[in-house]
Amino acid sequence: MISEEIMKNDTLEAIIQEYLKPYVRKIDSEAYYAKKYLLELGKAGFYHSEQLSINEVLLREIAVVEKTAKYCMTTAFNLWCQLASMTYLRYSIILILRKKFCQSWRKVSCLAEQAYQIQ
Repeated sequence: MISEEIMKNDTLEAIIQEYLKPYVRKIDSEAYYAKKYLLELGKAGFYHSEQLSINEVLLREIAVVEKTAKYCMTTAFNLWCQLASMTYLRYSIILILRKKFCQSWRKVSCLAEQAYQIQ
């Protein structure tokens, strides 16, 4: 199952250890935003949705948020917000939004065509 694979993913664990875990106290006490952590997740392909089913994308994203939350609930919430907005854009039936944002994001593809069979 995808969520089990993500929970055991060495790349995700390495990103957490380097870009999140050392900053957890600072995140909660100084309102530090874990931007580098979120960027590294993207570079590693954790936001990628091309050639994946809707269920695969959602299961992966839930697992990444869950694993993030084991270290930092604040960052997990930030990640969830980011993924929620990406999901909205992927499935948006508002063509202008999809064209403007989805085509310009390198690792984000629109699944709206798959979900709604729009050409």
